[in-house]
Amino acid sequence: MRPCDFPNSIPTPPASPSQQPHDALESTLDALVAFYHHERMWVHRTRALLAVDTKLQCMRGSSLRLEGIRPAQDAKEHILRLFDEMMGDRIESCQRINQLVRSARLANHT
Repeated sequence: MRPCDFPNSIPTPPASPSQQPHDALESTLDALVAFYHHERMWVHRTRALLAVDTKLQCMRGSSLRLEGIRPAQDAKEHILRLFDEMMGDRIESCQRINQLVRSARLANHT
């Protein structure tokens, strides 16, 4: 029998994984933290661009144009702030879980 004889089967590795489950979990959590940090940096850059854009529009625009722009800018800023907070919460969660995994591993080794 060959793997092509079972097209719907899930392939399995020939040997057991080289990493322990807690090592794989820590790697995944570290990767998630890095991803969330990257997302937060995007938020900070976007907020800075919005601030510059708002200043430029204030310098060039009239008060009539600004009345329509300000609510849109406020909504964008609000969404970015919420996204930033969400990424911060996710980073904290991953770090707490990672600490629990490390503590459990240390407790098992003693």
